[in-house]
Amino acid sequence: MYRTLAILTIPVLILTGCGGPRLVEVRDETGRIARAGTTTDRLQTGPWVYFHANGAKKAEGPWVQDKQEGLWTWWNDQGQVEIRGSYLHGLRTGPWERFHPSGSSSATGAYQDDRQHGLWTYRDPAGQMRSRGTFHRGVERGLWQLGDEHAGLYWDGVRVGPWWYRNPGGTPILVELPPPAGQTARWVLQDGVPVWEVPGLGLRLEWPTADGSLAFRWRQGDQGDEGRMAVAGAVPLPSALIPPPPAASLPQLPVAAPVPVVPTPELPVERSPSPTQPALLTEREREVAQELISTYTHGQNPFGVSEYEVSSGPIQVGGDPAGQSLLGRVLPQQRFLSSTGRVIDLAAPQRPTVVVILRGFSGQVCIYCATQTAAIGRQIERFRTAGVDVLVVYPGPTEAVPVFVEAVKSLRHESLPMPIGLDVSLLLVRGLGIEENLARPTSLIIDRTGIIRYAYVGKTGADRPSVDDLLRNAEKLGK
Repeated sequence: MYRTLAILTIPVLILTGCGGPRLVEVRDETGRIARAGTTTDRLQTGPWVYFHANGAKKAEGPWVQDKQEGLWTWWNDQGQVEIRGSYLHGLRTGPWERFHPSGSSSATGAYQDDRQHGLWTYRDPAGQMRSRGTFHRGVERGLWQLGDEHAGLYWDGVRVGPWWYRNPGGTPILVELPPPAGQTARWVLQDGVPVWEVPGLGLRLEWPTADGSLAFRWRQGDQGDEGRMAVAGAVPLPSALIPPPPAASLPQLPVAAPVPVVPTPELPVERSPSPTQPALLTEREREVAQELISTYTHGQNPFGVSEYEVSSGPIQVGGDPAGQSLLGRVLPQQRFLSSTGRVIDLAAPQRPTVVVILRGFSGQVCIYCATQTAAIGRQIERFRTAGVDVLVVYPGPTEAVPVFVEAVKSLRHESLPMPIGLDVSLLLVRGLGIEENLARPTSLIIDRTGIIRYAYVGKTGADRPSVDDLLRNAEKLGK
């Protein structure tokens, strides 16, 4: 429980009416300062500083009308820098870096519109490269090297094509994986260099180039990327390009070579240096949270709902009619790993299931995602009584999920009663055609056969159906 107090002891404080600049200081129940800064017209504007429980500085940076702006820095409770990077209108942008407790760099790369974009490099505490590779709008796409053993291509978060692996004995192995779904791949020799290509995507991988490195490029319309990286040691020739031996030399009793067991490479555990949110919600968001929960429970207040001033648009404007094209389809992704590690399979659910796809975020907590989830959580017994399950799907990097869960918990004062499924590589979002940095908020209801029978695709980040509306439609399937 926090209480907000105006700082009245600073002589330079000037109040310009109820909407003028105002210095605020927020303390917890023990009297410890949790955060302090300036608000203008009730929105955080200007520098803010946040503190750990031991009084050490936790984070510092500027706000502009409730959006983080400019350079921000985070420290651990021992005073060591953890993360540093910049925001533009609340979205991470430009170079970002995470640090080990020793002070050495842990992860470096850039963001574009709050999504990892371009080359990222991850290092161990000694400064040695652990992994590196390219992202395209937040999803792995392009050449990746994972440790000293693996190198190959990702396409939209999925490993595709030839992957190089060096087993513990040092022998190089080439493992060929399927091309991206719906595409055809081929091997060709160009000037004596093996090339794996997917013509339909403008994707190609040279294996290896003349200087002993791997090189890739892809081009789709006006978007594309290219790069190369060195791989230590020899790279085996793909079997498709190995000429068959002369017939006379064929052994009479060929012996099949053992199939190597190749471990699945792992991406960095902390692939996105998402900062710990300095405060779960802004001061203004805390004021309007309960009103938004009420709206997402029962629908628009007939006496008028005062919208959150920095909203991307009115709440509950009826959804996008184009979302009705999703009816009758199956979910393009039906198996989800939950935030607790449980596997959730919606291929043939035992009961009708409401699938709530959040907008997703990597920086500031989405107030609309948090309040919609809190509204559903508060009404979960109504769903259970109606014989309906609920799954909340979070698109994007998993690092922000614990912060989101904590924000919802602060609104409900108890843990979430429904699971959160992860769509890290945006396979569900892209399959439904709702991608929009990261996703358009979408609520679906699927029947016991996994078919979509109800769809509400928000026109804005705030446009979401009420609990009452979801229950009315879900109950029809539960009978």
